[in-house]
Amino acid sequence: MLSRAQILEMEFANSDEVCHFYEQYSRAKGFAMRQGKKMKNRKGEIVRYTYLCNREGLRHRKWLQMQDWKREHKVVTRCGCQAEMRIKRKANSTSWYVCHFVDEHNHDLLPAKFVSYLPAYRKISDVDVAHIESLRQVGISIPKIYESIAAQAGGFNLVSFTKRDMYNVVRRQRAMHCGDVNAALRYFNSCARADENIYWRYQVGNEQQMCDLFWSDGCSQHDYKIFGDVLAFDATYGRNKYNLPVIVFSGVNHHNQTCVFDVAMVSSETQAAYVWVLGRFLECMGGKAPKVVITDGDRAMRLAIQEVFPEAHHRLCAWHLLKNATVNVCKPRFTTLLRNCMLADVEVEEFERQWDAMMDECGVWEVEWVKDLYAKKMSWATAYIRGCFYAGLRTTSRCESLHAKMGRFVEKRYGILEFVTNF
Repeated sequence: MLSRAQILEMEFANSDEVCHFYEQYSRAKGFAMRQGKKMKNRKGEIVRYTYLCNREGLRHRKWLQMQDWKREHKVVTRCGCQAEMRIKRKANSTSWYVCHFVDEHNHDLLPAKFVSYLPAYRKISDVDVAHIESLRQVGISIPKIYESIAAQAGGFNLVSFTKRDMYNVVRRQRAMHCGDVNAALRYFNSCARADENIYWRYQVGNEQQMCDLFWSDGCSQHDYKIFGDVLAFDATYGRNKYNLPVIVFSGVNHHNQTCVFDVAMVSSETQAAYVWVLGRFLECMGGKAPKVVITDGDRAMRLAIQEVFPEAHHRLCAWHLLKNATVNVCKPRFTTLLRNCMLADVEVEEFERQWDAMMDECGVWEVEWVKDLYAKKMSWATAYIRGCFYAGLRTTSRCESLHAKMGRFVEKRYGILEFVTNF
């Protein structure tokens, strides 16, 4: 066990070493760790990591007061613990150093023999999964397999997962290989009999499991032909029981209503996955690319859009910017002023005047996130991008007036599209 002074003097070759160190430290102390915020510089490089106690923060009050629960309430584990470790990258170097360390917990720490049962440390390796599958194929039950693994490890306390974790792995594999995948394909085949324009594609992984799925019906494709100049590309929906993020492509019609163009599920939020999804989108829509794409600023998204839609204008979603402002600055007054400054229909000089007044009032001149936000103003400030939407929404079709209406709406409130879609 190292002292606080010793840890503050430590240096690491890369962030993986830091994560491994803090995980071993948390195991020895009797708590579980998780990764917190990352800070990037203007080049998009990560320059600061934060590692926290898994009991940091508090559960939102609305979840505690909600009455119409469909499932049993989960145990409240967050208690606002302040323990954390921050690391920064050295200037003109690839090494990292500890810049901030807090080791005071407001909860009881676990004895060493119980630490391995914390959810963060209950992991089943690929080797164990393959071993479990081979034993199940010869008819051995899960309890017997668990006893066998414990005997090989030297005791139940040395197994890094529980019997319940094994059942969860078996259920997920059964669902992905047999049941739900085939049911989804049968559903799309039945939809094709009623809608000849429905489009769906999927990818199969190395283990012959479905990893990516994309679909769009005929009505959505027709909407895109008319209202597809501005495309919102959103992957912030909650994950489902298969742990696959849902991506929704949507836009706004001439009644200021959200219309969904297609939906996809991907195995990972990487550039390769987004390139595959955007490629299927372009194929589904007959090769018509959008003029403007609105995202939450994810780097993998941005690179995929530049590759598949090289001529499209990339804009940042105002809703996500305001949400990040609430998290990074934590001043309600700043969020209110930022909203007014962001969406105000003013000239550049007036925008700069409002921005300086907001910075003075809130005292955030030295906040790195705010500096980075201002550097990207060409992608979100109405005063700086005025005219880009009109230029990108020109069309020679009969629906020119509808596009102009949508362009005026998006110019005033671009990015604030609250999609209420159930899957």
